[in-house]
Amino acid sequence: MVLDEKEMNLYESCRHSSPYEVLHTVTGGNVRGLDLLALRRVLAKNKQPSEIVNVLLIYFYKTFANQVYDRNALLKVFDFWKKNNVDTFKQAVDMTARDIHTILSDRKA
Repeated sequence: MVLDEKEMNLYESCRHSSPYEVLHTVTGGNVRGLDLLALRRVLAKNKQPSEIVNVLLIYFYKTFANQVYDRNALLKVFDFWKKNNVDTFKQAVDMTARDIHTILSDRKA
């Protein structure tokens, strides 16, 4: 999957923001308690640069913004990325080509 220019610009513009700023952006300012809980759980386990978490947030909320989702879903995708050695911004952007529903439905992920 090739990212369109608008999507790549979003990744680039959020590259140096805090994860909380990106969460605010990708939810259109409608940050709910569930969103904050999911982000805090990722940040508690995170040893990655914030730019990777930011790409993860954009990727996740592109599908789940303003929807009810399992509170473990964001952490599951984050763990999948860690297991697949996503350590750079480019690797994170490349992982966005994967179908998020496939990652979430895989019990081993």
